[in-house]
Amino acid sequence: MSPDLDSSPIVVAAAELARELATDAAHLERAGVDRSVMDRMAAAGLLAVAGIPELGGAWPAEQRRVAELLAGASPDAW
Repeated sequence: MSPDLDSSPIVVAAAELARELATDAAHLERAGVDRSVMDRMAAAGLLAVAGIPELGGAWPAEQRRVAELLAGASPDAW
């Protein structure tokens, strides 16, 4: 991963949330994803990463890294 990608605000936000989700992964798998997880994703701007950057989305490399981080932490949440 490039240093620029590491410092991208959306990737930083995804990494922070991924650390939180990883601690809850077993619970999320059993109980399902609750609204608070979706609210945290929305607050971090992670629900619109697939849009084009000009409209608030992320670049393809950022989109890919966000997906890797969140799916790796909790497939149920992502």
